[in-house]
Order: sequence, then C-alpha cells, then structure tokens
Amino acid sequence: MYINLLPNEIRGKIQFRAIVRNWAKLWVFIGAWMIVSVSWEIVALRAARERAATLTAQCQPVCALQDETQEQRRRVLALNAERTMLERLQPTDHLIDLLGVLSRAVQPGAGKLQVQRFSLLMPPRTPPSPSPGINRPTNDAIKASPSQNLASLSLQGVASDDSNVAQFVSALRHTAVFEQVDLKSSTQLSGSDLASRTYQIECRIEEQP
Repeated sequence: MYINLLPNEIRGKIQFRAIVRNWAKLWVFIGAWMIVSVSWEIVALRAARERAATLTAQCQPVCALQDETQEQRRRVLALNAERTMLERLQPTDHLIDLLGVLSRAVQPGAGKLQVQRFSLLMPPRTPPSPSPGINRPTNDAIKASPSQNLASLSLQGVASDDSNVAQFVSALRHTAVFEQVDLKSSTQLSGSDLASRTYQIECRIEEQP
C-alpha cells in the first residue's frame, strides 16, 4: 500500500507541473505537425509554379500559331472581299472591252452603219469540277450540249444597205473575240425615202471561267 506523505501544497505543485508538461508536449507535437504541413504546402506550391512555368513555355508556340492563324484568316477574308469586288467589276470590264471592239468594227462603215442597241447576256457560273470518282461526260456529249461558257451579245441598228451590214459582220468575225457571229435579220425600212435597212446580229463570246 502506497501512502503519499507529501504536504498538500507540494502535491499540488507536482500535479500542476505534470499538467503543464503534458500540455507542452501536446503543443510541441501540434507545432511540429503544423511545421511539417506548411513545409509540404510550400514544396507543393513551388512544384505547381514550376509546372505552370513549364506549361506556359510549352504553350507559347501554340499561342503564336493561334495568332498567325487569326492573321491568315483576316488575309483570307480580305482576299475574298477583293475577289468579290473584282467579280462584280468583271461585267463592266467586258462591256468596256466590247465597246472598243464594236467601235473598231464599225469604223470601216462609219456614217453608213449605226449600232443603236446592244444587250449582253452573261452565262451562268460554271459548276465545280466533278470529284475523281464521278464519271465525266464524253466528248460527244459535250459537243451535243450547248456550251455553258458562251455569253450572248445582241446588236441592233441601221445601215445604208446590205453590203455595209455584211462588211460589219465580217469585221466582227475577224476580231477573234467572238466564237460565232450570225446575221439574224436585215429588213428594209418601210416608209423611208432613203435606202436604209435595220439589222439584228447575234454574237457568241467564250466566257473564261
């Protein structure tokens, strides 16, 4: 049997010191645990920053490629806009060229033949070429069907006689601009004191795709 003979005051001090030591051990353990946790967090943060820097360096070429792709897209859009504008101006250019051709063809019969009216019918857009696996039409089929790349120019006017009309038709054929030149009609003007005739000429122009 153990009998504590120490005074109560001393026994209280001993118990208090034991409690303080226990709490100190607990706080030392908690502090050590917190230090280890913070150290692991710092190491993980540094690793994350290094990984982020590596990924940023790896993504720089991708970002540069994206910027270049955007620039190429803007260039393509600008080129498409220019092509559209040129396509819109193309008929006007054809009319200017045709006016020059007609002016040169009329010159031999100047004063004896006049072009009073002309109209230009443009062909439809050429469809895209067929895929390699699709059978293309034969030459006979192409010759049998009318050409889709021919524009039609209709001329109407007056001339002093048939010889001037024939001279005008011959001049048109020798311009090397028209695929076909046909005199559709040549009619004597009724009720006119002067010998004059009206004519109508149809010309075919090969339109480049």
